[in-house]
Amino acid sequence: MLLFKLTFVGALAITASACEKPDPSPDVSPSPPATESLPAGVPSLTGASVSTGANSLARTENKDRIHLSPDDVAIAPGKLVRLAEGFTVTARQAPRGEPLATIPAADVVLEVSLDARGDYVLVLFPDPMDSTKEMAGWVSMNALANTAWARQSPTSPGSTSNATCVGDHARMRTDRDFCAKPCADDAQCERGAGEVCDGLAYAVHGPRMPLTPARYCTSLTQSPM
Repeated sequence: MLLFKLTFVGALAITASACEKPDPSPDVSPSPPATESLPAGVPSLTGASVSTGANSLARTENKDRIHLSPDDVAIAPGKLVRLAEGFTVTARQAPRGEPLATIPAADVVLEVSLDARGDYVLVLFPDPMDSTKEMAGWVSMNALANTAWARQSPTSPGSTSNATCVGDHARMRTDRDFCAKPCADDAQCERGAGEVCDGLAYAVHGPRMPLTPARYCTSLTQSPM
């Protein structure tokens, strides 16, 4: 796995080098930085500038299963980011589409495109079944952005509030507390209503009880918290 990740980052660096051309005009705006910073604790992976779009997908094993839209927004340069800590993440054929693979918690992925709603990001990642190969998939923004809450200790005591959630909803916590329907997979969500099991949060079990990683159902009208 280490060899593949080193090879993966090396390939990105070569692609970035091949894309660089001398700028004949000194008056144009400077190019984006060649690197992006990752959260602390990710050894040897510090980000890269890479080509995006069709060329990025061409090297993936499942490129023919990925659904694209003319409204997708390319992320250029591509950016290496780490997924939310402590949570496995579902990669999908399309935003809110059928699952393709499960990406291990806190793994590093390459962002290449954003959907029109801004809810999902197309990422490249090592194939969980064969680390010598690369896959692509749409991942909920919930797993990539504003994930500082996921770095809090799961053993932190839960809410001391007496507030309760109604029906099949349970109390969840990210950077705030809210009620949502917990799920283990899409089958426990209302797929006919467009729900998928892509929400990531800590479940709050009660006063002074440890938090536990959980997932919850999200819909088109309720983006992940």
